[in-house]
Amino acid sequence: MLINLSPTPPDAVMLAARLFAEDPRPHKVNLGIGMYYDEEGRIPQLAAVREADHRLRSRNRPWPYLPAEGLVDLKNKAMPVVFGEDQADDLRRRTAWIQTVGGTGAVRIGAELARAIAPDAMASISDPSWPNHEAIFRAVGARVSSYRYYDVESCDIDVDGMLEDLGRLPRGTVVVLHGCCHNPTGFDPTPAQWNHIAQVLADHGLIPFIDLAYQGFGEGLEADAQSVRIIAQSCNLIFVSVSFSKSFSLYGERVGLLFVVTESEAQAALVGERARAVSRALYSSAPSNGALLIAEVLGDPQLKTTWIDELDAMRRRILLMRAELVDQLAGGNRGANFAPIKAQRGLFSYSGLTRTEIERLRVDHAIHAVGDGRICLAALNAGNLPSVAAAIRQVSSRH
Repeated sequence: MLINLSPTPPDAVMLAARLFAEDPRPHKVNLGIGMYYDEEGRIPQLAAVREADHRLRSRNRPWPYLPAEGLVDLKNKAMPVVFGEDQADDLRRRTAWIQTVGGTGAVRIGAELARAIAPDAMASISDPSWPNHEAIFRAVGARVSSYRYYDVESCDIDVDGMLEDLGRLPRGTVVVLHGCCHNPTGFDPTPAQWNHIAQVLADHGLIPFIDLAYQGFGEGLEADAQSVRIIAQSCNLIFVSVSFSKSFSLYGERVGLLFVVTESEAQAALVGERARAVSRALYSSAPSNGALLIAEVLGDPQLKTTWIDELDAMRRRILLMRAELVDQLAGGNRGANFAPIKAQRGLFSYSGLTRTEIERLRVDHAIHAVGDGRICLAALNAGNLPSVAAAIRQVSSRH
C-alpha cells in the first residue's frame, strides 16, 4: 500500500537539528535551531514565568479543555502588547482571534482562512524567508510567488525592489511579512519604510499577513510591533500570527495566537467561526498550561515589568554576541567584511557563508547551521564564540 509514497524533501531547519542531534562530538555547537541560550549555554527559565508557574500550582486548579477559540484572558492581555493600548481597544470589536499551537499553528490556520476568504488568491513571500512559510501555504493549496527583499550586493533590504514587486501583484494577493527580526536576514524596514509598504498594500488591495515571531528581540517590545500598528491603520483586512516561544522561553509549550482584523464586528464573527472549525479539524483545542502562564505574567504589572526586563536582557546579550563575533571575524580574516552582521537584529544572522562553507563547519568543526548561511547568534557565548569565529575564518573565502 505504500508503493506510491514518495520521499519528502527534509525541511532545512529540521535537517540541521537532526544532524546536530546525531553528532557525537562533545564540543559541537548548534547554530541552526532558533532558540535563545544564556551565557552558560542553557535555555533559561524566566523569573517571571517561574513565579507565574508557582502561583498557578498553588491554586490547585484542574486542567479542563480550553474553549474552542482558546484562553480569552490570553487574548485580552496580548492584544495591547501587539497592537498597542489605544489601538487594541479600537480593534477589539472587529478582530477575530484564535489560540494556536505555536506561531506555526497560527500561520497554518491563517493560511487556511485566507484560502477560504480568497480561494484563488496567491501568497507572496519575501526572498528569502523562513522555509516553512512556503511549505505551509503550498500545503493549503495556495499558489506561491516571491517578492524581492534582500540585496546580496548591498547586504541590505532592497526596499525599492520590494515595493515595485508588491505593486505588480494581483489584487487579493496574500503578502507574507515578517513583523520584526526578519528570518533569516535580520534586516527590518524602518518605520518610514513600513509606512510606504502599508500604503502600497492598501492602494493595490493586497492582504497583509504579518508573522510576529520575535517581538522584543529587535529594538524592543514596542518598537518591534510598529509594523503591525502601521499596517493596521492602513488596511481593512490583516492577518497577524504571534508566537510566544522565544519571548517567554516557552518553546515546548507551543503558545501562539492568530488575529484577523476585519472591517466590522459581523465579519470578525464569521472569520472567528471558520477559525474554530479549522482548529477543530486539526487539533480540537489548544493546550492550556503555557497560555495560563503567559496570561498570568501579562496580567500582573510587577510580573510584566520583570518579563520585559528579562526580554531586554536577552536582546542586549544577542547584540553583544553580534558585536563580538564581527570584531573577532574582522580581526582575523585579513579584512573580510562581516560588518553587516552587526546591523542585523534578532536571533539570526544572514552570515553570507556558502553551503560548502556551512558543510565544512559541520564536518570539520562540529558547528551546525542551516545550509543557506543563517546562523543563530543566541547560541553563542563567551565559551564557544572564539572557536566559532576561528572556524568561520578558516572556512570562509571572504578575504
